[in-house]
Amino acid sequence: TRVTAEWQGQERVWRLAYASGQDTLEMGFRTTFEREVLWHQQLNPSRVFAYQRVNGAWPWPPLGIDLDNPLGQMGKAARLEKGGAVLEKGEGQMGLLRVEPVTGTYEGMNPFPDPMPFELRTPEGMVVRAEGPLGCGRITVRPREGRLWVDYQLPPPTGAPGEAQLQARLPELYAPDQDVVAAQRHAARALLVSGLPQAPTVVLNGAPLTEPLARFEAGGRTWWRVPIVREMPVRPSVFGG
Repeated sequence: TRVTAEWQGQERVWRLAYASGQDTLEMGFRTTFEREVLWHQQLNPSRVFAYQRVNGAWPWPPLGIDLDNPLGQMGKAARLEKGGAVLEKGEGQMGLLRVEPVTGTYEGMNPFPDPMPFELRTPEGMVVRAEGPLGCGRITVRPREGRLWVDYQLPPPTGAPGEAQLQARLPELYAPDQDVVAAQRHAARALLVSGLPQAPTVVLNGAPLTEPLARFEAGGRTWWRVPIVREMPVRPSVFGG
């Protein structure tokens, strides 16, 4: 291994490099940097680093993507993509997309009670669209089996306990002008499902949904409407989480 350091006095930047075998890590640290935000607030890395490189390439995901790995993406971008699946949601609101290619399982999640637009599409052509904004929900699909799992619960009429206080302390976790107290009034009561040869088999909050699903045609596609507001305990994820 080899470590090198070079001081650029005019730029006031330390240029550092670590090489091991065929791999090299590099960064330029701005010694003029002063932290002006609280610990929980997002900070633009360019204020701290003049550059960061792994084998000559920028190492971080695009702006709006907080986590990117072979099986998923998480972030506040309006569009998350992985394994041919796409989750389109609200810009500036945290969401999660996970894929499991062996069984062909795809999962989209909004981990917060504040509702956001939600549409999950799979490479097999299955589409799951919330009929209205979706808050605090986890939607898991297995198109090859025609199966759909829904974990979802409406917040209380006046908002989730402590949610307004959390928003006041950590506003960066929420979309601008998000009214968490009125979340229930805006939240979705159903999902619209398309891209299957027949109605999906649905498990809602751990229990089979046995009532027939309403069917309709729109945009040249067949859709089924899946009600999602039955109150039941939330089940463990089929991913094991």
